[in-house]
Amino acid sequence: MRTIPVLSVSPIEEDHLFLEGIFSINPSWTPSADCSWMLHTSLTLERALAALREDEIPIVICERDLLPGTWKDMLARIKLLPTPPLLIVTSRLADEYLWAEAMNLGAYDVVPKPFDSHELSRIISFAWLHWSEKYPTQPAESNDGSRNMMHAVELEKITQAIDETASDRRLSVLSRVRWA
Repeated sequence: MRTIPVLSVSPIEEDHLFLEGIFSINPSWTPSADCSWMLHTSLTLERALAALREDEIPIVICERDLLPGTWKDMLARIKLLPTPPLLIVTSRLADEYLWAEAMNLGAYDVVPKPFDSHELSRIISFAWLHWSEKYPTQPAESNDGSRNMMHAVELEKITQAIDETASDRRLSVLSRVRWA
């Protein structure tokens, strides 16, 4: 079984606990049946960077304000890695300014707090698919579209798993329209 690592970087322990709950309670939103998520946590920027140098981690969920530093410091440092992870910025003060700044500088997305578990699941899943397409670990398939078909199947499985657990069906419909 393949394990997909995700790194949570926040000085706020409650953030890590919430994310651990998302990853352990509902593992059905993995990209495929032979995959599972593995959450790593770090309270500081330096420890997070050490973990990123040691292991290939495709997704980093980073609090806007770190001690010391900010998400911008994290983004600048991860861009130097051979296969840089995608950065998802989190903040209680998330607004259009933070979102525009993060997108313009190269972050993958911004997630407001308090977290919505279904929205966060969707964003992490799509981040993984984006990263795995950009940095494939398997040899590229032929031009017959088999790789695209594989990702389409993974995307549908993720959407179905989120649909099954979503209490608000409007979120699922919007996610299909946005990413279709």
